[in-house]
Amino acid sequence: MYSVKSENLRSSPVPQPSRSLPFSLGIELDGAGAHPASLTQAGVSLSESLSSNYLAKQGRCADRAGLSYLTLEDAPTAPDGTGARLDAGVRAAYLAPHTGAIGLVPVADVVYAEPFHLQGQLASLDILSGGRAGWVVRAQEDALAAAAVSFVAAAGDEIPAEASEVVEVVRLLWDSWQDNAVVRDITRGAYFDRERLYHVRYEGTRFSLTGPAINPRPTQGHPVVFGRDGDLELEKLDAVLVSGEGTEKRVIDIRERAGDSTPVILELEVILDSRGEKAARRLAALDSHSPWESHRSRFVGSPSDLIDYLIDASDRVDGVRLLPAVLDLELPELENIVLPGLRRREAFTSPVRGKTLRETLGLHRPSNTFEVRASEQQERERDASPRSGGSEQLDSTDKREVTQS
Repeated sequence: MYSVKSENLRSSPVPQPSRSLPFSLGIELDGAGAHPASLTQAGVSLSESLSSNYLAKQGRCADRAGLSYLTLEDAPTAPDGTGARLDAGVRAAYLAPHTGAIGLVPVADVVYAEPFHLQGQLASLDILSGGRAGWVVRAQEDALAAAAVSFVAAAGDEIPAEASEVVEVVRLLWDSWQDNAVVRDITRGAYFDRERLYHVRYEGTRFSLTGPAINPRPTQGHPVVFGRDGDLELEKLDAVLVSGEGTEKRVIDIRERAGDSTPVILELEVILDSRGEKAARRLAALDSHSPWESHRSRFVGSPSDLIDYLIDASDRVDGVRLLPAVLDLELPELENIVLPGLRRREAFTSPVRGKTLRETLGLHRPSNTFEVRASEQQERERDASPRSGGSEQLDSTDKREVTQS
């Protein structure tokens, strides 16, 4: 027997997703686990849980298990309980050479961060990992972070619009280099061809930005952007995270607005039977130190029951992001029992080394926004001048400079 907090997708009327999208499984690897008292059952101290060796160990285990991607939680201020956390982007970059197939998806804030630096960090991660990068958009108000930054940050109802603008300009900066802009021409002493760069002048509601980026276009074109509907505009996302009360209705609504080509991913807290101790008993012991209070859906039960639950969920959503209570206990059960069980029942396929995260999730590689606009403009000019035979060309200003507002 097992219990699930919030709605059970097992009996849901949610329409089935398009099978053109593979079912994916992600895992959160922050700290010692998702439960605030995870250190009481983990085999490490606080300082060890923050070490690079511990991070590499868990990352290699998740990669070896065959999970689609891993996420790394982050926020502008330190988490409660531990009071310490390394930057998620730095942790993801550290894991790139320690892993081979699994996607690397840090959580990154958009309210208190600089978009220009954010895009560079994520683009560099994508290049370093060979196209395995993603990004969970964090768009939440934080009073301590607001007091620490040198500008008046967005607050309250302003945050979703701010988040949407940040994602928009980040994507524009990723596209400000053509895929073949890097030439490495030793004879000319040129690293890149400046004619293959686009200049961005972006005017947002609360910020402005001028490009191009100082880094090449990411391997995937755009790293995969994950986020929650309501935190920002749905069309800015590549994959949508859902959880908690009302999940079934939200899935239906998202599919109606975004269609079947946008993965809908359930966030699921997980605590499993482990080392001869029942999951419910383990949860009670953890909660006696610090209650696990969250809005997310939760699974409490055996690894075999989790296999059944995930197979049922695969008929309703396109993937599940697992948040294990204690990594040292849940991750071995996932690696040794759950993932092999899913593969035996042909309910899940692990990522292949050499493939990008977009390929793993069934997402196309996006075209360069500026190249598409230039092509459309050329077509309009050809249509307007049929006798020219399409010989007219855009001048350098029209082609290379894009103003967005």
